[in-house]
Amino acid sequence: MERAVLVAEEIRKRVQKLVNAIPEIVDDEAKVETPLPQWHEPDRDGCNWDMGLFRGGADYETEVREAVEHVRERFNLAVK
Repeated sequence: MERAVLVAEEIRKRVQKLVNAIPEIVDDEAKVETPLPQWHEPDRDGCNWDMGLFRGGADYETEVREAVEHVRERFNLAVK
């Protein structure tokens, strides 16, 4: 599947929306800050970005990673 290309802020917003909908985060009323994606050479899956530390997300690492992977499957980061 070909990925659409988005700017960093749009990718961040899409991941943040998914993170904010994670049931455990909603139930705990947790505040998880989503960082901007960081560009890298395309990996074996063809994605050219990833995200690092999510402030407030330590208790939800698996669920947050699933949200990131969901967006990584669909979008690449625009290179300036």
